[in-house]
Amino acid sequence: MELVDKIIMKNTLSINNVDIISQIIQNGILKTYQKNNFIYSEDEKLEYFYIIGNGKVEISKYTDKEFKKIFSFLTSGNFLGIPELFGEVHTVNAVCVCPCEIISIPKDYFFNHLKNDSVFIFDLLKNLGLQIGDFQKSIVIESAETKILNYLKWMSIKHGLIQSGIYMIPRKHTHEEIADFLSLSRETVTKTIHHLKESGILTSISKDHYFADKDLFEQKLSIIGGLVGLYGTDE
Repeated sequence: MELVDKIIMKNTLSINNVDIISQIIQNGILKTYQKNNFIYSEDEKLEYFYIIGNGKVEISKYTDKEFKKIFSFLTSGNFLGIPELFGEVHTVNAVCVCPCEIISIPKDYFFNHLKNDSVFIFDLLKNLGLQIGDFQKSIVIESAETKILNYLKWMSIKHGLIQSGIYMIPRKHTHEEIADFLSLSRETVTKTIHHLKESGILTSISKDHYFADKDLFEQKLSIIGGLVGLYGTDE
């Protein structure tokens, strides 16, 4: 039931979907993957969709110039491959960042048993619609500072704490990973974060956390609109 609860929470599904999520898991094939194993790769024939039982998975795609674009990191309870089900091949790569347990559900099961469940399909469409909306908002942001601030906002919502007027925001991604999320260079990410510290928005930076002045941070976000893009899910 713990995994069912995670699936419902992370995919914003209705509590009415408990039984159908349990059935999906029961009809899946549990497989263990090692670090750096591909669950699937782009252009590979699409035969399953997946649920992460345990572990962390990187979702990425290679451009024509062999540059890898990381879209997100997904963890226990997240679906993989749902947006691609109506196609013939996968359009992204799913790679294990650490040892993972993955549940594979045949594509045919979706179309033969799930497509007529109106509650499940409505929730799935709602979830995908919200993701598309966030993505559309994120791609029109041009300023590196705005992108970094929105990333920090997302992290503060997902993982942050407030103590004595200071946001404690965990450092869960490297500057290189943040650069991939935001289509920036690693140097630009580092330079922008240091600028935020010099301006007082970030009061200090430790090995594990960014510390942001609550008032200055929220004031700056109110000016830029506080849009939040797609940066993965919580660990």
